[in-house]
Amino acid sequence: MSYNQNGGYPQQGGYPPQGGYPPQGGYPPQGGYPPQGGYPAGQPPQVVYVQQPADKSGPGLGTGICAGLACCCCLDMLC
Repeated sequence: MSYNQNGGYPQQGGYPPQGGYPPQGGYPPQGGYPPQGGYPAGQPPQVVYVQQPADKSGPGLGTGICAGLACCCCLDMLC
């Protein structure tokens, strides 16, 4: 078996590649961003609030208190 002089590795091309690097497009892209639509003047976004009915039957009230206490305890641990 015969080896080439560089130890059997294939011949390496130069760095950077002979053709050079492709031209970079830059940022933002050439087309730019589409124009922002936004809301029409004088018309604010529509926000709908939904209130869930309170469930008076069963342990609903106790669950609410426990959930509130759990939130307070977690917040204390984070601080």
